[in-house]
Amino acid sequence: MSAADLESLREQLNRATLELQSLQSEQGVEKISIGNYLLTPLAQLGVKGMFGVPGDYNLGFLDLVEDHPAIEWIGDCNGLNAAYLASILLPQCSYPWNCFSFGVGELSAANGIAGAFSDMVPVLHIVGVPSTTQQRERPHFTTPLATAGSPLSPSDCQLYDQDMSDSGLGAMEAQALTRSFQARPTEEFVLSQIEDRVNAANGDGVVLIDACVIRYDVRAEAMDFLKRTGFPVYAVAMGKTAVDETENRYGGIYVGSITDSVIKINVEKSCLVISLGSLRSDFNSGSFTYGIPTDRHIELHSNHTQIQHAYYPDIGFKHRLPKLTERLSRFHDIGSEIPVEPFKVHLPSDATQEITQRFFWPRLSTFFQPSEGAGFGTSYSFRRQENVTASQS
Repeated sequence: MSAADLESLREQLNRATLELQSLQSEQGVEKISIGNYLLTPLAQLGVKGMFGVPGDYNLGFLDLVEDHPAIEWIGDCNGLNAAYLASILLPQCSYPWNCFSFGVGELSAANGIAGAFSDMVPVLHIVGVPSTTQQRERPHFTTPLATAGSPLSPSDCQLYDQDMSDSGLGAMEAQALTRSFQARPTEEFVLSQIEDRVNAANGDGVVLIDACVIRYDVRAEAMDFLKRTGFPVYAVAMGKTAVDETENRYGGIYVGSITDSVIKINVEKSCLVISLGSLRSDFNSGSFTYGIPTDRHIELHSNHTQIQHAYYPDIGFKHRLPKLTERLSRFHDIGSEIPVEPFKVHLPSDATQEITQRFFWPRLSTFFQPSEGAGFGTSYSFRRQENVTASQS
């Protein structure tokens, strides 16, 4: 193709671009950048903050984040810290997400993203990358970084142009909506089966609340379920703070064989146990020592429901729990009469001036002010958190 032909094509392209801009202006069509195309729906979903580290390939996008009225940029010293903070601060940030730069930044965050994935914490992970031309020439890294993160996520996409941005982001949003909202013919059957099991137990049941109630933002639905059914509620260790522990129907922490004997009997001897958001890790289940027989156990999860030995995929609890509440609210008079010893922290006296473990943990909650919190490491402190009261205030 000659230089004259190329020049002619450029002129035609410029004219077409001007005509398109004129047409858009006449019809009131506003342009939106890819960055804002991503930020707008996230803000509508309730995203409040973004963790991350500035880098060569995300600075332009971060300018949009800093200018956004609803999303706060929370800078971190490295990618690993940002990834862990995003998963730990899930309740404060609604739907947490983070942003890193190509290569070193995204690999630094890999441990945190993998941890969030294994613990079922939803985190949106965004990576700024070089131009497609630079990626083809590979001036930076030769490793397949784009595919390295795929096993750590239930869904991912790579955006190379505007058309892919629309279809790629749309497909991910559609997948999330399908998982969360799609009604299935089996839903009515599952709800009826649960109601039948509660009826067969004469309304004698307890609720066991766990980590995924927090991680999938189901606390409001769970609290409504508890209030309208009247069932006693116990928390698993990682489900602490999912319910207000000052409520008189809250009985304490259940962690398998290492549970307080009174709580252990109340849970394991109940005619029916309804688990909400169970996370059966070794640390969270007393090294897999749950003493709840399967034939007396109903489990509602984010993406499935299990009724005794029957497993129902794609029947999650976010939008089914309110329907179940409507069905089981008729058992309130029975459920509210089931005896439960309200959880209370006993403050033991200590004759010595030393700050002992026995003295310290029951008093820790008295230091907290409303809206303050604490993180417990996976050691002795995690086991002693049962002696720290968590109030929703």
